[in-house]
Amino acid sequence: MCNDSSIESVIDLNTWEESALSDLLGEVCQEFPNRSREELLALVCSRLTKRLSRGEIAYKWDSGKEVTPGEALALLRLPETWEGGGAQDDCLRAVHIWSYDRRSPCTTWLRYCCTALFKRQE
Repeated sequence: MCNDSSIESVIDLNTWEESALSDLLGEVCQEFPNRSREELLALVCSRLTKRLSRGEIAYKWDSGKEVTPGEALALLRLPETWEGGGAQDDCLRAVHIWSYDRRSPCTTWLRYCCTALFKRQE
């Protein structure tokens, strides 16, 4: 089913894997072809902004240089941030900040996956 929570799950998984934002958008577009690129871009930006405001993710360049939250919000609005291709030497990446909080979406997802895996092995 193609709903906003399943799109958020793809976004969250990609931030966990430290995906380049252009790759993240490409994967979301591939997973949900029945939605327009503009609509998906708006959903991705909204989710990334929400997670940034909660301190769950940070942004950095491929070169390792950190990006301040203010810079990240400005960069999310630029079309160049979302363009893929090999021409860009330094892509902007969303990075999950690992801090254990039992209520965090990532912790909940990880707990669910581990529980399902152990049940399958029984």
